[in-house]
Amino acid sequence: MQSDNITRKTCTICKEALPLDHFSPNRTRKDGLHGECKPCAKVRMQEWRKANAERWRQIANAAGRRWYQNHPEYFDSPEYKEKNRQRARRYASGEVGIIRKRKSLCKRHGLTLDRYRALWESQSGLCAICGKPELSKHQNGSQWNLCIDHDHRCCPGEQQACGTCVRGLLCNRCNRAIGWFGDDIQLIKNALKYLTRGPLL
Repeated sequence: MQSDNITRKTCTICKEALPLDHFSPNRTRKDGLHGECKPCAKVRMQEWRKANAERWRQIANAAGRRWYQNHPEYFDSPEYKEKNRQRARRYASGEVGIIRKRKSLCKRHGLTLDRYRALWESQSGLCAICGKPELSKHQNGSQWNLCIDHDHRCCPGEQQACGTCVRGLLCNRCNRAIGWFGDDIQLIKNALKYLTRGPLL
């Protein structure tokens, strides 16, 4: 155990004499403290996790499973449910959630995320038809991504488009509009003629 008159300890990594609270407890050592300071230990662990990503993922997942198995009541608590809802809202409305949704969108249409970004930038983030930004929002308040429009004649009924028939990015309203027309050019021309003819009386 550490002596009462010892207030500082030298880190074995950075060699600096630091206050004792800069070291984590270690009951296997005579002074009851780790030899390396907390900042050095943090850097070492970060490097190890980076070099052993798969092993670290397995360790973290196993530890998480053990904790959840030993605390089943945690999931039924009101605190957990509210915390989980707030976490889901933050995730969905934040950049991580937006990117994840966009990746899923791109996968269904055979696009890479980089190509989506290139299309988005070429259109200045606006709909290719109405020239306006996406205004639709999800139930949790997060913004919709611009829809990826593709020629349905190329990949009819397919769950995933080929990517070569993408025509551009549309807002939700315009995407639904041409969808209801079934991409039929003649129907769209008829609608245009109808809208511009004026009242009958």
